Amino acid sequence: MFHPLICPQAMANTTQLSLLERVRRSPEDPGWQEFVAVYSPYIERYLGRLGVRAGDIGDIRQEVMQVVVGELPGFDHNRRKGAFRAWLRNVIVNRLRSFRRSLAHQPQGVGGPDYTQLAERLEDPNSDVSRAWDEEHNRHVIQSLLEVVRPRFQDQTMTAFRRVVLNEQPASTVASDLGMTVNAVRIAQARVLQSLRQLGKGLVD
Repeated sequence: MFHPLICPQAMANTTQLSLLERVRRSPEDPGWQEFVAVYSPYIERYLGRLGVRAGDIGDIRQEVMQVVVGELPGFDHNRRKGAFRAWLRNVIVNRLRSFRRSLAHQPQGVGGPDYTQLAERLEDPNSDVSRAWDEEHNRHVIQSLLEVVRPRFQDQTMTAFRRVVLNEQPASTVASDLGMTVNAVRIAQARVLQSLRQLGKGLVD
């Protein structure tokens, strides 16, 4: 699958604030609503796949987001590839360990998850769960940001973009099906890509 955001050269040309830059500036920025909408479901889904007990997922996700709100202003991307997703993964690792300590006075049920072990697996950059985190993170964020930018464009523009970029259909075919010129399809593609790159800069690069 083509990932339109992973293009540092194009990102360097954006001039407006990205979603990451907005939420780093202030916990009161309206961008936090978009940030939470993007990341809360992903964190919950991933915790479930990791093996976290269903009854604990919401609590751990909430703790993760609280740490993100408090510590994100100090996050330094420094142009490192995948810096943000690695930072967020480390936040989750630490919350799993902290959550396990908070349960120390409670007996661990037979067959229940070992959160310390889960944290160690996720912390290891070469583990299967860590690699899956990196791969699924980018796909999820791109798809979620498409929903964020969708109200900015006409339905025809978004349809053209999805078919050309995500479904890899020829621009000529898309233009014919949608009653557009090939040039109009290319312009639609460029406009949505620019919006995505501006919004997602720093999250997946």
